[in-house]
Amino acid sequence: MPETGNNIVTTKPTLDLIDETFDISQSASYHLSIQTSPGRLAFCIFNSVLNKYLVLRYYQVMLDENTCKNIFENDDLLGLVYKGCNHVFVSHRYTLVPASLFDQGASGFYLDFNQNVKSEEQVMSLLIRPAQAYDIYACPEWFKSLLVKYQPSVAYFHHVTPFIDSLLTDSAKAQVAVYYYGNHMDVAITKQKQLLFYNTFKIETLEEAVYYLAGALNMSGMSIAATTLTYSKDVNETLPLANALKKYVARLVEYAPMDTVTYTHYISEQIKIQFAHLFNLYRCAL
Repeated sequence: MPETGNNIVTTKPTLDLIDETFDISQSASYHLSIQTSPGRLAFCIFNSVLNKYLVLRYYQVMLDENTCKNIFENDDLLGLVYKGCNHVFVSHRYTLVPASLFDQGASGFYLDFNQNVKSEEQVMSLLIRPAQAYDIYACPEWFKSLLVKYQPSVAYFHHVTPFIDSLLTDSAKAQVAVYYYGNHMDVAITKQKQLLFYNTFKIETLEEAVYYLAGALNMSGMSIAATTLTYSKDVNETLPLANALKKYVARLVEYAPMDTVTYTHYISEQIKIQFAHLFNLYRCAL
């Protein structure tokens, strides 16, 4: 196995759930969804005929170039031919631009104004249709090249897109939602299927998280004490953020994937919640 610094990189999945009905020879009729973030790579396989998720596989590793190559070279499912493939990249380095003001040729300028775009990154953009806003983010060139090698027809997404899409599609009621990942917290506020507020905050302490959430709500004319908060986090985050926020909001509920599909019996309710953003990707891509 290759090494990165003093850490041995392993290609053994942390979680590997496969339904008995999964048939590797039928992969061309399945859909593959992949999610990458700084500390993990996960993917699921969906059978659209049965309307069922058949596979969930998760690697908890730091995703440098060598580690990703190792995973793709050794995983027996990532290189199969699929009916469709979507990839969602989790990163706090992005910007949102209203569709009415967006210029494709200026995507790099928009992002570089807020983030330092590196020479080895490619600036990407996509329209969040329900919000009528463009999500602009940077993806490492090496990862995009690696992904295309194994899945040439892959469609790219940034985590903000399926998150906002699900919030604006599922309910016309006012919603306040938080997504915690990699020492960052996304805060989304929607009302009557309109996006009122979206921003990302770097948090080092629980007090900072409460302060930023209360400030975002105050800007939107809302009170934290009267808020029902929808909460989600990356599966490998350890800061007890939910318990801290629960003390200040009226009610805290966990962000869940769409309820219009079924799942292999190996995927528990808790696992659905932990990987909700990945499971919601297929619907967002339709």
